[in-house]
Amino acid sequence: MKKLFAIVVALVLALCAISAVAEEALIKEIELGTSGLFITVPVDYEAQEISAEDTDENQVAYFKSEDSLVDFDVYQWAKVEGETAETVAAAEAAEFGAEEYFEGISNSGIVFEGYYASEEYDGQTFETLTIITEAGDDFVEIVFWIDGENIEEAELVVTSIIASLTAI
Repeated sequence: MKKLFAIVVALVLALCAISAVAEEALIKEIELGTSGLFITVPVDYEAQEISAEDTDENQVAYFKSEDSLVDFDVYQWAKVEGETAETVAAAEAAEFGAEEYFEGISNSGIVFEGYYASEEYDGQTFETLTIITEAGDDFVEIVFWIDGENIEEAELVVTSIIASLTAI
């Protein structure tokens, strides 16, 4: 009986390990520029091309998934003396007509500032959520573009990505 119990426990543990590996295969980690900060996203997010105009505006990456209502831009730039993530978020929020900005914290303890805005791209208006954090001598910003009608689903994706923000 003990041998049968040990075999059952071993099988359950093996199935759990296989399940964890399979689940982990559905996500991947992305470094945000050269900042040493990372986020975890569904595996189907792929880096897209960005233009010279985008890089002139400090954009370092653009990620999109064909299966998601959310795509996002990543920006990285050097801090100017006296600037903080809070002062940058306040200025950007005002620039984009956002009524307020907020402070948040990722699961790993990284503090960020954020704001919601409506932004135009190619003649369409999109709801965006922007977060800004400090990484050494740089700022890192992620702008999440929410496309489509299912805002609740999009918010789950964004919340999950933001919660995963970590430094390695």
